[in-house]
Amino acid sequence: MSTVLTIGETAYPAALTVSAAVTLMQRHGTMKAVLDALQTPDMTAFCNDGLDIVAALLEGGAAQARMLGKAADQPPTAEALRAVLFLKDLPTIRSAALRAVVEGIQRQVEVEESRKNAETTQSP
Repeated sequence: MSTVLTIGETAYPAALTVSAAVTLMQRHGTMKAVLDALQTPDMTAFCNDGLDIVAALLEGGAAQARMLGKAADQPPTAEALRAVLFLKDLPTIRSAALRAVVEGIQRQVEVEESRKNAETTQSP
């Protein structure tokens, strides 16, 4: 599953793959620190750390697309993002990056109904 980030007129998949997660945790320590870096109100910090995170997510999305046999443009690096994005683009980029991280760490749990769990029991 991947999120799409549109930069310029090109749509890039962004995904928190295992490779992207490892890269980000090596840089930030924990996934909580990654989320904190994406949500920082400090725009200078976001332009540094946040766009590094976005670049890792774009690389993960491109790798996932290639593995699934889908065409994917070479994603921009963090430096390229800094060179082409406008400040007005950052809220949209931040939202998409947060969505990609949340989708990557979200777990789906299916619960099967059981008669044993549905009946009330009493202990003597």
